[in-house]
Amino acid sequence: MKKLLRNITFIELTLIFSIAGVVGGVTLPNYVDAAQQSLVQSKSEVTRMAKDVHSGMTAGKRELPSVTTLAAHLQGEAAVAKATGISVRIDGAEYTLPTYSNRSCTVLTQKAEDKVACVGSIPS
Repeated sequence: MKKLLRNITFIELTLIFSIAGVVGGVTLPNYVDAAQQSLVQSKSEVTRMAKDVHSGMTAGKRELPSVTTLAAHLQGEAAVAKATGISVRIDGAEYTLPTYSNRSCTVLTQKAEDKVACVGSIPS
């Protein structure tokens, strides 16, 4: 029975750590890329949703929604109206979706009560 139990040699231990290092070296970059791609996709989805809500609110109407009104209509998102846009939380981090007071998307809104003529995109 004592012959079956033996200690791990230094060479075996080195081999185990080498294999673990190779596996980690191959899988870690893939995990980081997947996490980054997920964040980019989430930002894009929130931007698309806000633009769809804005389009729906302005279709056939002469009045533009305010930043506060637009933020309130973003369903499923923890959206908060701020002076220069809508603050949203994605994966625990806060991002600002810019809102503009002109249709060419060049002049940021200055107050949460300002009318939104154009919705920008969350910066990458």
